[in-house]
Amino acid sequence: MEFHEWEPEYRSILGTFGFSRAQDEAAAEELRRLLPTARHPLLGTLAEDALRRRLQGKDIVLVGRGPGLLPLPLPSPWLEAGDRAVVSADGATSACLAHGTVPQVIVTDLDGRLPDEVEANLRGALVLVHAHGDNRAAMREWVPRFPRAVAGSCAAAPGRGLLNPGGFTDGDRGVFLCEEFGARSVLLVGFDFANPCEEPEGTLEVKRRKLAVARRLIEQVAARGRTRIDVLTPEMKVRPFAAPGARR
Repeated sequence: MEFHEWEPEYRSILGTFGFSRAQDEAAAEELRRLLPTARHPLLGTLAEDALRRRLQGKDIVLVGRGPGLLPLPLPSPWLEAGDRAVVSADGATSACLAHGTVPQVIVTDLDGRLPDEVEANLRGALVLVHAHGDNRAAMREWVPRFPRAVAGSCAAAPGRGLLNPGGFTDGDRGVFLCEEFGARSVLLVGFDFANPCEEPEGTLEVKRRKLAVARRLIEQVAARGRTRIDVLTPEMKVRPFAAPGARR
């Protein structure tokens, strides 16, 4: 997805939540400067090629950390056949490691359990660090700590080595990433758009609004039909993710 295609949605998100584009752009610039301090930074086409190798043509299990939903038992029948890979959304990396699986890709804005993400990176996960206006301190602390492949994405216009495949939260950005790099399908595991994880007092309603946007964005990907999107229900059933206008 070219940024000009994503930009109208991005501008809508800025207006809805009162985010600052200037701060997003400053964070993106800081991430560009920080990435070379990591041991194995991937910039521009190097990042694109690495992500394509890990995602293209594969059936992806995308793991989130929604409350009340069991993470997919890993290893599992879904990973035992075909060309499959696991992508984790930030804090879900800890659940993956606890179940004995190292994700191929971690999509993170650095608010999960970061020592686990460093451990997964050491064991082979590609970490895609996302820059936005309020995580610059975390980037400064953690980007240099990743020992293996690390790339960068940003909320604003990418340019100069960063990616912006589209998406807002770590979970829906993971879906956009899989579509962008040619995944055949995505199975959403541990996604709950109605019941946020525990949040600091005063932020729960904002989280609900963010999850509503995330759901709408995933519906857009499902509607385009380039990558099949399924969801694992709390009853451990796989069903198609509802596209706009579909019955739920």
